[in-house]
Amino acid sequence: MIEKLRTALMESSLSREELQHITFLLLCCGDSNRQQIPEDLVKAGYISITNNCCTLTAQGIAYRDSLMQKLAKFHAASDVVFRQYFDNELLPIKNKMQSLRQQWRSARDKRLRYKETLLKQGKDKAAIKKDVHYKKLQNDQDTLRTCLRHAEKEYNKKISACIKRIAIIDL
Repeated sequence: MIEKLRTALMESSLSREELQHITFLLLCCGDSNRQQIPEDLVKAGYISITNNCCTLTAQGIAYRDSLMQKLAKFHAASDVVFRQYFDNELLPIKNKMQSLRQQWRSARDKRLRYKETLLKQGKDKAAIKKDVHYKKLQNDQDTLRTCLRHAEKEYNKKISACIKRIAIIDL
């Protein structure tokens, strides 16, 4: 399955030169003084330059449209790959991260509410920091923050491993 997906991605992926072409054809036509015009586009007849202004020819429009179709195929194939990978391996980590975030928020709310009650009792900031229950709530929040950070690292490593396994991008 991964081999079929890799083949589909590689067939639909754009070369570096094609990416430069599509970027230029989509965004940079107009005033030719702004950016250096790729000579191969002019030689191939995709762009004509008149009065210091570059315009797409009919052949250039067809080339741009073919590159856009190739880009759309790559997007569709990569979407299938990442959706499958997400469902199998990333969804449990994502759920764990959401749970940890919710726990962290509730721990933060408890700590802030307790701090507010201590302030209403007339304690200063130094006394609040020394309070045993306040310290425990703060440590709980710190522990959850660390767990969340570890889960985010695991999530990012799995995404990176997916990209490496499919061998689309050299990392």
